[in-house]
Amino acid sequence: MNYKISVIIPCYNAESTLKRCIDSVINQSFGFENIELILYDDASTDTTKDIIEDYAEKYDNIVPIYSTENSGFPVRGRNKGIESATSDYIMFMDNDDEYDLKVCEFFYNELEKTNSDLISCGKFNLDTITS
Repeated sequence: MNYKISVIIPCYNAESTLKRCIDSVINQSFGFENIELILYDDASTDTTKDIIEDYAEKYDNIVPIYSTENSGFPVRGRNKGIESATSDYIMFMDNDDEYDLKVCEFFYNELEKTNSDLISCGKFNLDTITS
């Protein structure tokens, strides 16, 4: 399959946030079938690996990568993810973050429209927003 975007998430002991993070990628308006999701587990000691395995069994476009030794830094996971990525565009995400439901679609369309090599954005904390 030719994915339009590869999303790379380095993970370490992320059992309390990882499902919410992954679900925000799965539920993109862009269509999850257009996304390759690479999950790199940096030798977690909690149930992070089990969560990754559960999602990888359900979706063919989820690529799990497991380290046997913790590096202590997310850069190893990002680099290993880049090595495995198959799409032209790569996005990074931390395991305790979640994407707005339209972010992948917006970024992809902007990159295609402007022929840019890089696009970035700010962030906001969903937990502090009140209605």
